[in-house]
Amino acid sequence: MKTQGRELFLGGNTAGANSGSKPDPTPSPTKPADTGSDTPVGLISAIAVAIVALGGALVWWMRRRKAGTAAQ
Repeated sequence: MKTQGRELFLGGNTAGANSGSKPDPTPSPTKPADTGSDTPVGLISAIAVAIVALGGALVWWMRRRKAGTAAQ
C-alpha cells in the first residue's frame, strides 16, 4: 500500500521508509558489551546443592526412623 509516495508499513508506521539517502553507519564500539553480572553463581550453586543434599538426608533419616518404629 502506498500513501503519498511512501510505503505504508504495518500499523501505519513509515519510519523505516528510505527517502533515498544513505543511513549513517553504526559507530564501532569502544569496549565489549557487559553481558554478565556480578552475581556469585558458584556460591548460589553450592548453596542449592547443599539444600538438595540436606533434603535427601532428611528423607532417608525419616524413612529409616519410621521403618524402625513399624517393626517394633
